Amino acid sequence: MSEQVKVQGEASSIEIVGLAEVLASKQGELRAVKAAAKLAEWETATKARNPQYVVGSVRQDTTISAGGHGHGEVCDIECLVCGGVRTVNKQDAFQVRYCLEHKNEGKRQANAERRAAKAQDPEAVKAKIAALEAKLAAIRQAA
Repeated sequence: MSEQVKVQGEASSIEIVGLAEVLASKQGELRAVKAAAKLAEWETATKARNPQYVVGSVRQDTTISAGGHGHGEVCDIECLVCGGVRTVNKQDAFQVRYCLEHKNEGKRQANAERRAAKAQDPEAVKAKIAALEAKLAAIRQAA
């Protein structure tokens, strides 16, 4: 009879170990589902703010991390000029809009737009001219 108790005890401990493994497995699956949901939420928000972001391109890669910074997650962006794909660190996706080839074109275009906006405001130009004339008059009086 004591042998039956030992066998039953071993069976119940095997069942407990088996249940613990199943529980751990289910908890791991739950963590993975939560992480996927969090990533999907981040991708949706990022795509809404940054049209150059390629949805579904986040992956682990430590080869482009600068000096060990970042956590090895990278993603792809589409160049706004040519549509080419560029891989960048995930945390830099919001500020990168162009491939390496068109990076300077984007800067030039933004600077030209900024200069054109300043030049089109005649009141600002008139105010600057008036300020310079006042300085010139003050210098002439002092001399």
